[in-house]
Amino acid sequence: MKKIILVLFTIFISSVAISQEIQKDLFESKIERYSKMKRNGITMGAIGGTTTVLGIILLNQAEKTSTSETGEVYTSTNSSGIVGLGALATVAGVPLFITGVILGVVGNKKEKIYKGKLDNLSFQIKSTHQMTGFSLVYNF
Repeated sequence: MKKIILVLFTIFISSVAISQEIQKDLFESKIERYSKMKRNGITMGAIGGTTTVLGIILLNQAEKTSTSETGEVYTSTNSSGIVGLGALATVAGVPLFITGVILGVVGNKKEKIYKGKLDNLSFQIKSTHQMTGFSLVYNF
């Protein structure tokens, strides 16, 4: 009878250890994926923000109006190449910035969730001078 209980207990502990390792590997892969998403989002947001600001600066610099002191003659300078480049940079930068911010926020949130889950999962063999045993901890 003792052998049967010992065998069942060993099978139970082995299955718990194996399932914990599988879940730990899953959490680590998700942490890696969401960390990469966060980094890519931050990069996209920075590039998109810089491109948008550059485009707005180019649009602002392209349209200049000068008025003479008498008020009769005015000169309007409009460089179509700079306006086109500024508009293109602005149109490309805004969606890139918005997408980058969204990816960065989602990646950061999910990375923290799975890091917390990984920290809450623990299976150890404890051995002290008073006792020896197994410890399985899963915090919710």
